[in-house]
Amino acid sequence: MTEDAPKPKTARPWDLFISKYGRVEEQLQVDRMEICKGCPFFIGLTKQCTKCGCFMPAKTKLPHAQCPLDPPKWFAVNVSDYGNNSSQVQS
Repeated sequence: MTEDAPKPKTARPWDLFISKYGRVEEQLQVDRMEICKGCPFFIGLTKQCTKCGCFMPAKTKLPHAQCPLDPPKWFAVNVSDYGNNSSQVQS
């Protein structure tokens, strides 16, 4: 990302209550969760990420959310792509 490029929006817990952000398709959410479950930073008992502290079943539903690792294991998606496909894009 260049200095002139806008920073991607950080996903926050309350974003789940903001309908304009939408949700990813169910299969993408399932795929993201499977990636998280295989990560050493995932706590299976609480379903939380130790890197960001998020409750991952909720975070993985948000289109603008991405894995907090560098490099991320999964990326944000463009909401406008949902009509065509849900390919993941780097933010």
